[in-house]
Amino acid sequence: MVFEEDGELSQLEIKMGKTIMSKTFSALNYLQTLIGISQSSLVYGGDDSYQRSGYPVFSWKEVANN
Repeated sequence: MVFEEDGELSQLEIKMGKTIMSKTFSALNYLQTLIGISQSSLVYGGDDSYQRSGYPVFSWKEVANN
């Protein structure tokens, strides 16, 4: 999903799986370069939130509780 916030484009990718594949970040990189996205995040079906390949990766549980 791409959205505009405070005049800047951001993207949020949502994955149902518990495992994040490295190709997921390739897609985020591509879109970021293509249309000038300033911030990218990923939500997935796993339990832990962390930083990977320069992107914040959030557990669905953390998102659901906020």
